[in-house]
Amino acid sequence: MRTKAMKQGICLLVVVLLLWTAVPGVAVEVEPLAFRTEPMVAAGWGHTVALRSDGTVWAWGDNHFGQLGAGSNFEYHLPIQVSSLTNIVSVAAGGTHTVALRSDGTVWAWGDNYFGQLGAGYSVQYHFPIQVSSLTNIVSISAGWRHTVALRSDGTVWAWGDNHFGQLGDGTTTDRNIPIQVQGLSDVESISAGWGHTVALCNDGTAWAWGDNWSGQLGDGTTTDRSTPVQVQNLTDVRAISAGAFHTVALRNDRRVWAWGDNNSGYLIGSAATRVTVPVQVPILMNIATVAAGNGYTVVVQRDGMPLAWGINFNGQLGCNSEVSRFMPGEVLGLTNVVSVAAGASHAMALLRDGTVWAWGSNWAGQLGNGLTADRDSPMKVRNQGWAGDFNLGTAPPPGRTHFNDVWLDDWFHDAVEFAYTHNIMQGTSSTAFAPRANFSRAQVVATLYRMEHGGTAREIPYAYNRPVFNDVEASVWYSPYIIWAYDNDIVAGIGGNRFGPSRNVTREQFAAMLHRFAEFIGHDIVAGVGSQWDRFTDLYQISTWDGAREALSWANYHGLITGRTATTITPTGTAQRAEAATILMRFMQTFEEQRIVE
Repeated sequence: MRTKAMKQGICLLVVVLLLWTAVPGVAVEVEPLAFRTEPMVAAGWGHTVALRSDGTVWAWGDNHFGQLGAGSNFEYHLPIQVSSLTNIVSVAAGGTHTVALRSDGTVWAWGDNYFGQLGAGYSVQYHFPIQVSSLTNIVSISAGWRHTVALRSDGTVWAWGDNHFGQLGDGTTTDRNIPIQVQGLSDVESISAGWGHTVALCNDGTAWAWGDNWSGQLGDGTTTDRSTPVQVQNLTDVRAISAGAFHTVALRNDRRVWAWGDNNSGYLIGSAATRVTVPVQVPILMNIATVAAGNGYTVVVQRDGMPLAWGINFNGQLGCNSEVSRFMPGEVLGLTNVVSVAAGASHAMALLRDGTVWAWGSNWAGQLGNGLTADRDSPMKVRNQGWAGDFNLGTAPPPGRTHFNDVWLDDWFHDAVEFAYTHNIMQGTSSTAFAPRANFSRAQVVATLYRMEHGGTAREIPYAYNRPVFNDVEASVWYSPYIIWAYDNDIVAGIGGNRFGPSRNVTREQFAAMLHRFAEFIGHDIVAGVGSQWDRFTDLYQISTWDGAREALSWANYHGLITGRTATTITPTGTAQRAEAATILMRFMQTFEEQRIVE
């Protein structure tokens, strides 16, 4: 199962071939020419899946249900490429099914589908990837034993598959073969699916859980199953969370680890209790970078790249050169420079900075990828087909990378993302991901403008702003006060029918209009001439006819805030992605120097 639903950055196969010198004096936002993404590994019950930096997916191990995506159910003991999948940015391994997220925000799945965990609308097993029904704008995925979970760019969570314990979070225990929204949950940062429970981390640092709670893995102080999310007790300031089979592990911002749920005689949490129903701190651990919960064991990575593990060790899954279980964290032998880890049912994987993949533990179906089926109690490299060298996923994050794993130092938007983050006007979609090519919603724009007006802070808006204005903006949602603030100050207008469209992707002309009105609101002169590029654009006829659209876009272009997508097109109705939004906001703040940032 996927141990951490990292919301990976959405990367595109770039078709922009124009260079900066295509037309003298024309600023064209040129993107990298090659697709690449963050490499990763995921471990299921008896199979493993890996994502290469070129966006291709590889898998090996048990294939009884077609979970390797090879078009058959033959078992493979060395990596094979999943057919017909490209431009993938994240993968997740369930019990006997596999899920992948494409750069366009769509989700694809294959393998066992008895409970509808492929989300195709029916329960037919597939040996090759199929698209999950009616699901778009996804930024993160996670696969449990027989259910699947996805996080949308608007912060909502969707789930499908087995719902025996309420792990889909829809208030029922009815299985679903198409995605359904988890109830009562918004502003989510990351997700993780376990055997029969699901957990989510919200942007405010709180953790929520639902589903199977027999061992107390929901952390709400009870052992009662929940079909809707409940908040994990006594836990705040969380930066990462991972759902194991029957326990849950969280990493706080102080880099210390907390755990709860099935304790297997003290092997998981260091407590004498069999079931731990509220989080307790795992002893001796500090300076931890990432966590992964498996079936009765846990693997973590220190910030120096050293992996540690503890728990049940019947198959050597602790990687300590023995099969003796241990209740305190200890080293996984022979590994350094580890970037990430994955904990399956009884085997574990590690991705190193050099792109090599190492595996240890149970190997009954060849899930360790070494061409054999014998268990390993110490790490061994995954090999290529025919044992022709070491299997390599490509370059891992360079040491010089700063805040986000999906923003590379040579990306055209790197400086803008860093500017927006350090000035606290934009945040990541998780603690490690910015999702530069995910779309930016209208609600997110107004929240960002509010931060800009208040010097990079998201101060609490007075209660007076919590009142109905638009039919589609409920007073209880997180963005309601920001939208009402913007409406009261003539920064935004609706889209017709007394609607605002908060979750709609903002277009470039809409972004320009909001910035134009915001500039006037904070006291800037919004009278402008015509930019030198303006007459070169051949798609000006596509500008909408609503009042102020042309004036705002012309103003934004004149000040260099919104430039051409190419030398001859400005794409007024095209959606603005997060990287583009960061660039526009950086230019706005640098152009209008009066808008100071209060530290």
